[in-house]
Amino acid sequence: MLMKKIFLLPIAILLLAITACQDDLVLDNEPLKIDGIQGNWVLSIVEMQDYKAINASNRSLDVSYVFTEVAQPTTMSFNSADFTFTYNEGDNPSFLPESGTWLFVNTSTNDWSANYPDELHLIAGGDTTELALGGPVRPQDEYLQFTIQKNCPEDNQGYGYLFKFIRQ
Repeated sequence: MLMKKIFLLPIAILLLAITACQDDLVLDNEPLKIDGIQGNWVLSIVEMQDYKAINASNRSLDVSYVFTEVAQPTTMSFNSADFTFTYNEGDNPSFLPESGTWLFVNTSTNDWSANYPDELHLIAGGDTTELALGGPVRPQDEYLQFTIQKNCPEDNQGYGYLFKFIRQ
């Protein structure tokens, strides 16, 4: 039994030495989120959200058919080189500016953020539309999703719309 342990000890030391000498995996130039938003997007899903609903399962209502079953779909395009965007409402109501500049914002630092944004700001004609991002927008992500939040002035009840655009 002692001979077996003595034989296994050098093998264990050899394996430890081999694995300890391997290089760590390093990502070369991890892409910025601004690279992920680049390109053309088509509206695919719309959900109406009631933030004040008592029952959590009743907080979201899929209203995609109103926005997606049209002859001319809603599209957006982003250029990450010059930070410009275009928006074409198609056969849907216009809820965003037609064109302008954009930037990512991290609301915890209230600053422009290329890596950790939680809002997308669309700037057109001196007005800024603040959109809460529903997830990351990396080059490998299929969806760009954001929420437009609203409040009813008469009772200050919160609701909004979650828009999901699919990459083209």
